[in-house]
Amino acid sequence: GKSCEVMFTVSEFSRQALPRCFGIPLQKIAVIPPGCDHLTNVPSDPNILDRAGLSPGRFVLGVSSQSPIKNFEGLVRAWKYLDRTDLRLAIAGKENSRVFQGSGIANDPAVVRLGYVTDGELRALYENAAVFVYPSYYEGFGIPPVEAMTCGCPVVVANGSSLREACGDAALYCDPSSPEYIAAKITSLLDNPKLVEEMRTKGMSRGHMFTTRSAAMRLWTEIERQL
Repeated sequence: GKSCEVMFTVSEFSRQALPRCFGIPLQKIAVIPPGCDHLTNVPSDPNILDRAGLSPGRFVLGVSSQSPIKNFEGLVRAWKYLDRTDLRLAIAGKENSRVFQGSGIANDPAVVRLGYVTDGELRALYENAAVFVYPSYYEGFGIPPVEAMTCGCPVVVANGSSLREACGDAALYCDPSSPEYIAAKITSLLDNPKLVEEMRTKGMSRGHMFTTRSAAMRLWTEIERQL
């Protein structure tokens, strides 16, 4: 790392962290935000909704992870505070039974555990969810919220690490350590159609800033500077 001419990373947050962690001079590190528009290249597969018993606009979406820093447990616990019998919580991604232990919702029929989903299914979930929630404690960038924005889904994310850099003013921010606060932010969208439309518009505009093409062009520009 120290001997390279330039190192690329995905956010200014990560750029500032690398010298502290690895001793790499800050001036050797360039920021190239990732492309987050890959789901627009695959057909949406709404059959996932029928198979899972989900209705458009009537479910909150989360994407699980085995890593504790993703704080999926925070969303699971926030679900209890929502107390919305008209909604379901859909969980996509690799199964992690630990987050359900002691949560009181392990057998809740309103919680739909989808497991692995394809890109087309994920796109359909983003397009039809009432809210996408991402209460991660730490992100180098934060691709899933931007994916959701690109698909027109309102987003609630944690207020730390790189997520403000990724999401700007196109997301609502929560304290990831407080399930009550996460639930309150979700509710503020569920109960305010005008805010939902505002966040959809801002989110889609924000999401379209992070394309694969723009990432490639910025990478090539930085490489040319080193030639």
